[in-house]
Amino acid sequence: MRATGLLFLVLLNSSCISIIEKYIFNRNEGGEYIFTVDLKEMTSMREAMGSMEANATITNMISDLEKRSREFEKTQGVTNAKVNYDEETSEVQLTFAFSNIDALNQALSENYKEEGQEKATQLIFITQDKNKISRTSLNKSEEAISGNVEVDDESMGMMKMMMAEAFIKTIMEFDNEIKSVSNKDYELSSNKRSIEFIRYLFKDEDQKKKIETTVALKK
Repeated sequence: MRATGLLFLVLLNSSCISIIEKYIFNRNEGGEYIFTVDLKEMTSMREAMGSMEANATITNMISDLEKRSREFEKTQGVTNAKVNYDEETSEVQLTFAFSNIDALNQALSENYKEEGQEKATQLIFITQDKNKISRTSLNKSEEAISGNVEVDDESMGMMKMMMAEAFIKTIMEFDNEIKSVSNKDYELSSNKRSIEFIRYLFKDEDQKKKIETTVALKK
């Protein structure tokens, strides 16, 4: 398994981390993308021990996301890209609005552009066909914070024990009521207007979960 650079540092400094990727789809084909990293455990450790490494990781994460937000603003159809760090909740949040699905995919493609790469490789995360919206099999939310680090088997075993509750959540929210969801790993909300997918990073049983799904909306 590969863990991403800044994310790996976050995991080393925290016994539990939650990453939430939320897509909000409006009736007009536009919407909002919200990427949230909960750093409560890390900030608690920083306050208790004055960890310089924790401070540097948080600072680097915010700086990296701010750089990405500026790149998003250059994408046609993307507006209001911004980063916010809430010290009270210890959450770092990146958000942007998109005018259509193409703009969303282009912005997210920019997010995974290699360092020094002039033009991003086009990646497709979301597709839409009339009243059906699909999340593809691309599962890059673990790599939303850039860089790659190899983790050996011994370190991975330790991480599985220490960080069993670390998870990534994907939420898809709609204006229209949901008619059906193809993937049973997603939980349908009581108002039938959103679905939620959770994958625990270090639980073996969750490694088989698939993120792809198709949502049919009522007209």
